[in-house]
This record gives sequence, C-alpha cells and structure tokens, in this order.
Amino acid sequence: MKSFPITKEMRADIAQRLTAKAVAAEVDAIDKDAKRINKEFWKQYEQKLRAASGIPATKWANLIQIGMATRTIQESPRKQGKDRPQTIFLIPMHRQQSETLHEQITSQVKAKLFNWVMQKYDHNLRLKLTADKALPGMTGSDMVDDPALIADIEALQIRIKNLLGAIDTFYSQTWTVLHSCRTAKQMRELFPEGAKLLPEPPATNTNLAPTELAASVTEMLRKGVPPIEPAKAA
Repeated sequence: MKSFPITKEMRADIAQRLTAKAVAAEVDAIDKDAKRINKEFWKQYEQKLRAASGIPATKWANLIQIGMATRTIQESPRKQGKDRPQTIFLIPMHRQQSETLHEQITSQVKAKLFNWVMQKYDHNLRLKLTADKALPGMTGSDMVDDPALIADIEALQIRIKNLLGAIDTFYSQTWTVLHSCRTAKQMRELFPEGAKLLPEPPATNTNLAPTELAASVTEMLRKGVPPIEPAKAA
C-alpha cells in the first residue's frame, strides 16, 4: 500500500472507531442493566397506579384518549430527600465536556448509551426511563421508594460516569498516538491497529498527456490564447 498524508478528519474517525471498540463490552453491559432497571421501574409504576386510582389497566388507554388523564411515557427517577425530592441519577457536565463527549463517541455508542441518558438544562446527564406503552400520568410518578431499585440506579450512575471518564482518557491517548503519525506509512509502522482503519489511498491519475498536447498548452501559455472568432455563416 502506498503512503499518503493523514488528515485531521481521518485521525478523528479512527479515534472514534477505536474508542467504540474499546468500550463496546461495557456499553453492552450497561445497556442490559439499564433495560432491567427500566422494566422494574415501570412495573412498580403500574403497581402504584393501580393502588392509587383503583382503575383497572384495561381502562387506562381510554382515559388518556378522552383527556381525563395525562399521558406519560418517559420519566427521570427521583427519590425522597431530607427536605424535598431529589434526582437519583445525575452526572454534572459543563457545555464543553458535553460537546467533547459527542465528538469522541460513534453513532453506535450514542445509540446504546444515550438511549438511557438525556441532557437537561446545563448539560447535566440524567437517566431516561421509557415505557413501552402510554400510561396515565400520576403526581409523583417519577418517585422511587424501593431501596433495591434506588441502589441499582445509583450503581448504574457510577458505571456510566466511569465509562465516560474511560472514553475521554482512551480517546485522548489514542489521538496523541495518531497525531504523531503524519503519513500512512508512519502509522503502519507505529500503530498497526489504527492503520487498519485508514481509508483507501487517494486515486492518482497515471495517464500522461501526449507530448504534442503538452507542448501546445505550454505554447498557448507563452503567447496567450487569442480571441475565438465566431463561426462564419454557411
């Protein structure tokens, strides 16, 4: 394979793809854990809804349809604090951190990770739990009072926070290595794993212009191209 210069865009693409590969197992594990938490949260939600309303589940869709109940499908869970309810899952982030994170991860990682995490207000990350069907909204519906579920959500927060830190570290280190490679040849020698993800080398035109045509173009450059005369009428 012939060598060619490596652009900033090539480095960014390779760094993203290698980062996705490095964190794939943990992203899959978090996705699986979040699905379990999501299922349990909505199970408890429905139990509280039945107990509080006394209305059978078969009537819920109709109540929403006729406007007697608000529709909910997504919640960010909270728990009761000493003085007031507080978010169980919250990872504070600055705007720059948020923007950098989205530059570092591929669409595949975003699809799995950010299916469970949403940005609110000043880019803080919160858990986003989504029901598989519309349910009647209930005051305090985002409140969790099951200690086991609260512990699971808090543990998930720690895992995701650690993952985001690992993504930032791995991407930065990978970028440093890639930045030291100016050509494809250098990357193949220094960092073969990265070189495997390089695009095909740019095509080069090997067809040389005929000698006579080259000479003609050169002569026109020297003399200048004369005005083109309009064609004479037949």
